[in-house]
Amino acid sequence: MSRAVFLVAIGLWVGCNSAQPSGVAAVGSSESGPKSVDVGTAAGGTPSAEATASGASSGGGIATTAGVATSADPQPTASASATASAALPSASAAAASTETGRCPSGMIHIPGGSFKRHKPGKQKLATVKGFCLDKAEVTVLEYKECVKEKKCSPRCLEIGKCTAVPVDADWPDPMEAIRASMFCNGSRNDRDGHPVNCVSFSEAKGYCESRNKRLPTGDEWEWAVVGDKSAPIFPWGQRAPEGGDLCWGKPYKRSMTCVPGSYDKDVSRHGVVDMTGNLSEWVVDDTRSPPRAQLRGSSWYAIDDGYVQAALWGFESTSGRSEVFGFRCAKD
Repeated sequence: MSRAVFLVAIGLWVGCNSAQPSGVAAVGSSESGPKSVDVGTAAGGTPSAEATASGASSGGGIATTAGVATSADPQPTASASATASAALPSASAAAASTETGRCPSGMIHIPGGSFKRHKPGKQKLATVKGFCLDKAEVTVLEYKECVKEKKCSPRCLEIGKCTAVPVDADWPDPMEAIRASMFCNGSRNDRDGHPVNCVSFSEAKGYCESRNKRLPTGDEWEWAVVGDKSAPIFPWGQRAPEGGDLCWGKPYKRSMTCVPGSYDKDVSRHGVVDMTGNLSEWVVDDTRSPPRAQLRGSSWYAIDDGYVQAALWGFESTSGRSEVFGFRCAKD
């Protein structure tokens, strides 16, 4: 099945089931989705020819470059010199205080606790210890600094060009991969303040480790968004998202990501931004043995409420990299 046909079909299916969170979650759940790669062997080099459109870059925001509008995006934009922190909304006094004493600059302390996982059929109690989490997704500028230090990235080192971030998306069809790669922020001179995308799981993991951090676990990510609330919800509460709540493709299609923190509705109770929009994020699913790569959160291309809700349950991918995948780091 071609990528375009698949995307149309899955969009219609989700639209019919968006009122049923458990059905939507199945789009990217480990039970119905493609088999994920082990954390220890996730590919970080040449895009896999085995990646398929039947889940490779779907889940939290299916990106089809052929249908992206070219009109101006209804969002604030950043100059090349803009940094993520400059655009972040002010957190509450409580959230701000946790950022200074316990965590490095740019991170927020997330107190520990217990909650029921929101994944359909597996609402088992999970306990999370307190940890630090990046306030925003890692930006192109931040990733470039790591590349200059020759600590990132496997893809960059492989092709022998270590002056910029990866600029190629991973799709099985060569023409689709070329079109998708047009939306990789690393190839643009005006996207330094945007979150880095088109990075593989191992590249994201390597970046975090180079900063004495790590990728968050799926439980940590979900806890940071929803806490101990009993129903599948969004960072702002129970109400379904509206156009101005997050960086996504509704009501207007987008042609790129957003500056981190552009939407003050998409802020967790502790002050973490863009956990439902902008980019789907790499995390470690350590509830399975061996631990596996997983993705959480929706993206700039998502257009259905169901994707935003389903993102809280996570999804897996055999795709090495995508224009809708990014990451943030955590620290014990």
